[in-house]
Amino acid sequence: MEQKSSWDEFANSVYEQFEKTGGLSLDDKVKFDPEACLSCGGVCCFAPEILLTPYDIYRLAKAGVFKKLKVNLSDFLKKFCEVYVGPHSKVPVVKLGTEEHRACPFLAPVLCKDKDGVLKQKIGSAGKPMFLCGIHNVKPFKCRLFPLGMIATSDGRSGIVFLNRDSCKGCDTSKEIGVRQVLGVDVLNVDKAALAMDVAGEATKLAHAISADDRFLKFFNNLLFSILYDASYQFGEKGIEFEKLVEMQRDLMKKVPDTIKSSDFQQVLAKHGVTVTLKEEWK
Repeated sequence: MEQKSSWDEFANSVYEQFEKTGGLSLDDKVKFDPEACLSCGGVCCFAPEILLTPYDIYRLAKAGVFKKLKVNLSDFLKKFCEVYVGPHSKVPVVKLGTEEHRACPFLAPVLCKDKDGVLKQKIGSAGKPMFLCGIHNVKPFKCRLFPLGMIATSDGRSGIVFLNRDSCKGCDTSKEIGVRQVLGVDVLNVDKAALAMDVAGEATKLAHAISADDRFLKFFNNLLFSILYDASYQFGEKGIEFEKLVEMQRDLMKKVPDTIKSSDFQQVLAKHGVTVTLKEEWK
Protein backbone atom coordinates (compact mmCIF):
# COMPACT_ATOMS: atom_id res chain seq x y z
CA MET A 1 0.00 0.00 0.00
CA GLU A 2 1.54 3.29 -1.07
CA GLN A 3 1.62 6.16 1.40
CA LYS A 4 -0.22 9.40 0.66
CA SER A 5 3.05 11.26 0.05
CA SER A 6 4.05 8.84 -2.74
CA TRP A 7 0.54 9.13 -4.22
CA ASP A 8 0.89 12.94 -4.24
CA GLU A 9 4.23 12.59 -6.03
CA PHE A 10 2.69 10.22 -8.56
CA ALA A 11 -0.27 12.56 -9.14
CA ASN A 12 2.12 15.45 -9.74
CA SER A 13 4.10 13.37 -12.24
CA VAL A 14 0.89 12.56 -14.14
CA TYR A 15 -0.01 16.26 -14.36
CA GLU A 16 3.52 17.07 -15.54
CA GLN A 17 3.27 14.35 -18.20
CA PHE A 18 0.00 15.81 -19.48
CA GLU A 19 1.44 19.34 -19.57
CA LYS A 20 4.41 18.14 -21.64
CA THR A 21 2.59 15.83 -24.07
CA GLY A 22 -0.97 17.16 -24.19
CA GLY A 23 -2.18 13.58 -23.68
CA LEU A 24 -2.16 10.39 -25.73
CA SER A 25 -4.02 9.73 -28.98
CA LEU A 26 -5.71 6.45 -29.90
CA ASP A 27 -2.80 5.72 -32.27
CA ASP A 28 -0.07 6.10 -29.61
CA LYS A 29 1.65 3.16 -27.88
CA VAL A 30 2.77 2.62 -24.26
CA LYS A 31 5.06 0.09 -22.58
CA PHE A 32 2.79 -2.47 -20.93
CA ASP A 33 2.38 -6.26 -20.88
CA PRO A 34 -1.30 -7.22 -20.28
CA GLU A 35 -0.31 -10.89 -19.74
CA ALA A 36 1.17 -9.86 -16.38
CA CYS A 37 -2.40 -9.25 -15.15
CA LEU A 38 -3.22 -12.97 -15.43
CA SER A 39 -0.98 -13.88 -12.47
CA CYS A 40 -1.00 -10.57 -10.63
CA GLY A 41 -3.65 -11.24 -8.00
CA GLY A 42 -5.09 -7.74 -8.31
CA VAL A 43 -2.36 -5.48 -6.90
CA CYS A 44 -3.90 -2.38 -8.48
CA CYS A 45 -7.27 -3.35 -6.94
CA PHE A 46 -5.70 -2.69 -3.53
CA ALA A 47 -4.15 0.60 -4.65
CA PRO A 48 -5.08 3.80 -2.76
CA GLU A 49 -6.29 5.73 -5.78
CA ILE A 50 -9.20 3.90 -7.41
CA LEU A 51 -11.28 6.98 -8.09
CA LEU A 52 -14.94 6.88 -9.10
CA THR A 53 -15.98 9.48 -11.64
CA PRO A 54 -19.57 10.71 -12.08
CA TYR A 55 -19.67 8.55 -15.22
CA ASP A 56 -18.74 5.50 -13.12
CA ILE A 57 -21.57 6.27 -10.69
CA TYR A 58 -23.97 6.59 -13.63
CA ARG A 59 -22.89 3.24 -15.14
CA LEU A 60 -23.04 1.41 -11.78
CA ALA A 61 -26.50 2.81 -11.07
CA LYS A 62 -27.81 2.02 -14.55
CA ALA A 63 -26.53 -1.57 -14.28
CA GLY A 64 -28.38 -2.01 -10.99
CA VAL A 65 -25.23 -2.52 -8.88
CA PHE A 66 -26.46 -0.35 -6.01
CA LYS A 67 -29.80 -2.16 -5.97
CA LYS A 68 -28.01 -5.52 -5.80
CA LEU A 69 -25.99 -4.26 -2.84
CA LYS A 70 -29.25 -2.91 -1.34
CA VAL A 71 -27.74 0.53 -0.76
CA ASN A 72 -28.29 4.02 -2.12
CA LEU A 73 -25.42 6.30 -3.13
CA SER A 74 -25.12 7.87 0.32
CA ASP A 75 -24.90 4.49 2.07
CA PHE A 76 -22.39 3.19 -0.47
CA LEU A 77 -20.12 6.22 -0.04
CA LYS A 78 -20.21 5.98 3.76
CA LYS A 79 -19.38 2.27 3.81
CA PHE A 80 -16.92 1.84 0.94
CA CYS A 81 -15.52 5.24 -0.08
CA GLU A 82 -13.79 8.41 0.98
CA VAL A 83 -15.00 11.75 -0.35
CA TYR A 84 -12.66 14.74 -0.31
CA VAL A 85 -11.75 17.86 -2.27
CA GLY A 86 -9.01 17.17 -4.81
CA PRO A 87 -5.80 19.12 -4.10
CA HIS A 88 -5.33 19.90 -7.79
CA SER A 89 -8.90 20.03 -9.10
CA LYS A 90 -10.47 21.70 -6.02
CA VAL A 91 -13.67 19.73 -6.73
CA PRO A 92 -15.18 16.73 -4.88
CA VAL A 93 -13.42 13.41 -5.46
CA VAL A 94 -14.73 9.93 -4.63
CA LYS A 95 -12.15 7.23 -3.82
CA LEU A 96 -12.93 3.55 -3.35
CA GLY A 97 -11.61 2.20 -0.07
CA THR A 98 -11.70 3.34 3.57
CA GLU A 99 -9.63 2.59 6.66
CA GLU A 100 -11.97 -0.33 7.35
CA HIS A 101 -12.41 -1.47 3.72
CA ARG A 102 -9.09 -0.79 1.99
CA ALA A 103 -9.60 -3.05 -1.03
CA CYS A 104 -12.17 -2.56 -3.75
CA PRO A 105 -15.52 -3.90 -2.46
CA PHE A 106 -16.24 -5.44 -5.85
CA LEU A 107 -13.34 -7.92 -5.74
CA ALA A 108 -14.28 -11.60 -6.04
CA PRO A 109 -11.78 -14.31 -4.97
CA VAL A 110 -10.56 -16.76 -7.63
CA LEU A 111 -11.33 -20.27 -6.33
CA CYS A 112 -9.78 -23.60 -7.30
CA LYS A 113 -9.78 -27.14 -5.93
CA ASP A 114 -6.72 -28.56 -4.23
CA LYS A 115 -5.55 -32.18 -4.64
CA ASP A 116 -8.17 -33.26 -2.09
CA GLY A 117 -10.97 -31.55 -3.98
CA VAL A 118 -11.35 -28.77 -1.40
CA LEU A 119 -12.13 -25.30 -2.71
CA LYS A 120 -9.43 -22.75 -1.85
CA GLN A 121 -8.48 -19.32 -3.06
CA LYS A 122 -6.00 -19.49 -5.92
CA ILE A 123 -2.52 -18.09 -5.33
CA GLY A 124 -0.87 -16.15 -8.16
CA SER A 125 2.74 -16.36 -9.33
CA ALA A 126 3.54 -13.37 -7.12
CA GLY A 127 2.58 -15.49 -4.11
CA LYS A 128 -0.54 -13.46 -3.35
CA PRO A 129 -4.22 -14.53 -3.32
CA MET A 130 -5.90 -13.91 -6.67
CA PHE A 131 -9.05 -11.88 -7.27
CA LEU A 132 -11.22 -11.01 -10.24
CA CYS A 133 -13.51 -8.03 -10.74
CA GLY A 134 -17.08 -8.79 -9.70
CA ILE A 135 -18.48 -6.01 -11.90
CA HIS A 136 -16.22 -6.45 -14.92
CA ASN A 137 -18.73 -5.18 -17.51
CA VAL A 138 -19.24 -1.88 -15.67
CA LYS A 139 -16.08 -1.62 -13.59
CA PRO A 140 -14.77 1.92 -12.98
CA PHE A 141 -13.11 3.54 -15.97
CA LYS A 142 -10.00 4.00 -13.83
CA CYS A 143 -9.68 0.20 -13.76
CA ARG A 144 -10.85 -0.39 -17.33
CA LEU A 145 -8.32 2.06 -18.76
CA PHE A 146 -5.25 0.90 -16.81
CA PRO A 147 -2.38 1.46 -17.58
CA LEU A 148 -4.03 4.54 -19.02
CA GLY A 149 -5.91 7.24 -17.15
CA MET A 150 -8.03 10.30 -17.91
CA ILE A 151 -7.19 13.72 -16.53
CA ALA A 152 -8.91 17.13 -16.32
CA THR A 153 -7.05 20.38 -15.62
CA SER A 154 -8.06 23.68 -14.02
CA ASP A 155 -8.21 25.39 -17.44
CA GLY A 156 -10.82 22.96 -18.73
CA ARG A 157 -8.55 20.62 -20.73
CA SER A 158 -8.83 16.82 -20.53
CA GLY A 159 -7.09 13.84 -22.08
CA ILE A 160 -5.57 10.36 -21.72
CA VAL A 161 -2.25 9.76 -19.94
CA PHE A 162 0.02 6.76 -19.22
CA LEU A 163 0.08 5.62 -15.56
CA ASN A 164 3.53 4.07 -15.24
CA ARG A 165 3.41 2.39 -11.80
CA ASP A 166 6.48 0.94 -10.06
CA SER A 167 4.21 -1.54 -8.24
CA CYS A 168 2.80 -2.94 -11.51
CA LYS A 169 4.56 -5.89 -13.15
CA GLY A 170 2.87 -5.06 -16.43
CA CYS A 171 4.62 -1.69 -16.58
CA ASP A 172 8.05 -3.28 -16.00
CA THR A 173 8.50 -4.37 -19.61
CA SER A 174 9.88 -3.39 -23.00
CA LYS A 175 6.72 -4.66 -24.73
CA GLU A 176 4.44 -2.07 -26.28
CA ILE A 177 0.69 -1.99 -26.66
CA GLY A 178 -1.48 0.48 -28.54
CA VAL A 179 -3.83 2.83 -26.74
CA ARG A 180 -6.66 1.66 -28.97
CA GLN A 181 -5.88 -1.98 -28.02
CA VAL A 182 -5.94 -1.17 -24.28
CA LEU A 183 -9.35 0.43 -24.64
CA GLY A 184 -10.70 -2.47 -26.71
CA VAL A 185 -14.49 -2.38 -26.98
CA ASP A 186 -14.56 0.59 -24.61
CA VAL A 187 -13.27 2.85 -27.39
CA LEU A 188 -16.96 3.61 -27.95
CA ASN A 189 -17.44 4.50 -24.27
CA VAL A 190 -14.38 6.76 -24.22
CA ASP A 191 -16.43 9.45 -25.95
CA LYS A 192 -18.91 9.37 -23.07
CA ALA A 193 -16.11 9.27 -20.51
CA ALA A 194 -14.54 12.24 -22.28
CA LEU A 195 -17.86 14.10 -22.04
CA ALA A 196 -17.88 13.44 -18.29
CA MET A 197 -14.26 14.62 -18.03
CA ASP A 198 -15.16 17.79 -19.92
CA VAL A 199 -17.89 18.50 -17.36
CA ALA A 200 -15.40 17.78 -14.55
CA GLY A 201 -12.98 20.14 -16.28
CA GLU A 202 -15.62 22.87 -16.34
CA ALA A 203 -16.27 22.31 -12.62
CA THR A 204 -12.53 22.47 -11.94
CA LYS A 205 -12.21 25.70 -13.90
CA LEU A 206 -15.09 27.22 -11.95
CA ALA A 207 -13.64 26.05 -8.61
CA HIS A 208 -10.32 27.73 -9.42
CA ALA A 209 -12.14 30.96 -10.30
CA ILE A 210 -13.72 31.34 -6.84
CA SER A 211 -12.10 32.93 -3.80
CA ALA A 212 -14.08 32.64 -0.56
CA ASP A 213 -13.86 31.55 3.05
CA ASP A 214 -14.25 27.94 4.20
CA ARG A 215 -17.96 28.34 4.97
CA PHE A 216 -18.84 29.20 1.38
CA LEU A 217 -16.41 26.67 -0.10
CA LYS A 218 -18.09 23.90 1.89
CA PHE A 219 -21.47 24.97 0.48
CA PHE A 220 -19.98 25.25 -3.02
CA ASN A 221 -18.40 21.79 -2.88
CA ASN A 222 -21.68 20.26 -1.69
CA LEU A 223 -23.38 21.94 -4.65
CA LEU A 224 -20.80 20.56 -7.08
CA PHE A 225 -21.15 17.10 -5.56
CA SER A 226 -24.90 17.21 -6.13
CA ILE A 227 -24.46 18.32 -9.74
CA LEU A 228 -21.72 15.81 -10.57
CA TYR A 229 -22.43 12.71 -8.46
CA ASP A 230 -25.98 12.83 -7.07
CA ALA A 231 -27.41 13.68 -10.48
CA SER A 232 -25.37 10.88 -12.13
CA TYR A 233 -26.73 8.38 -9.62
CA GLN A 234 -30.34 9.50 -10.10
CA PHE A 235 -30.15 9.54 -13.92
CA GLY A 236 -28.49 6.10 -13.91
CA GLU A 237 -31.12 4.62 -11.58
CA LYS A 238 -33.86 5.91 -13.87
CA GLY A 239 -32.07 4.77 -17.03
CA ILE A 240 -32.07 8.26 -18.56
CA GLU A 241 -29.65 8.80 -21.45
CA PHE A 242 -26.17 9.88 -20.39
CA GLU A 243 -26.09 12.73 -22.89
CA LYS A 244 -29.16 14.28 -21.22
CA LEU A 245 -27.36 14.09 -17.88
CA VAL A 246 -24.36 15.94 -19.29
CA GLU A 247 -26.62 18.58 -20.84
CA MET A 248 -28.29 19.21 -17.47
CA GLN A 249 -24.96 19.31 -15.61
CA ARG A 250 -23.57 21.86 -18.04
CA ASP A 251 -26.70 24.01 -17.81
CA LEU A 252 -26.51 24.01 -14.00
CA MET A 253 -22.79 24.78 -14.04
CA LYS A 254 -23.37 27.81 -16.27
CA LYS A 255 -25.94 29.19 -13.83
CA VAL A 256 -23.63 29.02 -10.79
CA PRO A 257 -21.57 32.18 -11.56
CA ASP A 258 -24.71 34.20 -12.37
CA THR A 259 -26.31 33.02 -9.13
CA ILE A 260 -23.25 34.03 -7.12
CA LYS A 261 -23.23 37.47 -8.78
CA SER A 262 -26.96 38.11 -8.31
CA SER A 263 -27.87 40.89 -5.90
CA ASP A 264 -30.17 38.64 -3.81
CA PHE A 265 -27.43 36.07 -3.33
CA GLN A 266 -24.85 38.76 -2.51
CA GLN A 267 -27.21 40.20 0.12
CA VAL A 268 -27.50 36.81 1.79
CA LEU A 269 -23.71 36.45 1.79
CA ALA A 270 -23.24 39.95 3.20
CA LYS A 271 -25.76 39.24 5.95
CA HIS A 272 -23.56 36.39 7.15
CA GLY A 273 -20.28 38.23 6.60
CA VAL A 274 -19.21 36.07 3.68
CA THR A 275 -17.28 37.54 0.74
CA VAL A 276 -17.03 35.67 -2.55
CA THR A 277 -15.03 36.89 -5.53
CA LEU A 278 -14.81 35.51 -9.06
CA LYS A 279 -11.89 35.82 -11.45
CA GLU A 280 -12.26 38.42 -14.17
CA GLU A 281 -13.37 36.02 -16.93
CA TRP A 282 -16.39 35.01 -14.83
CA LYS A 283 -17.52 38.52 -13.97
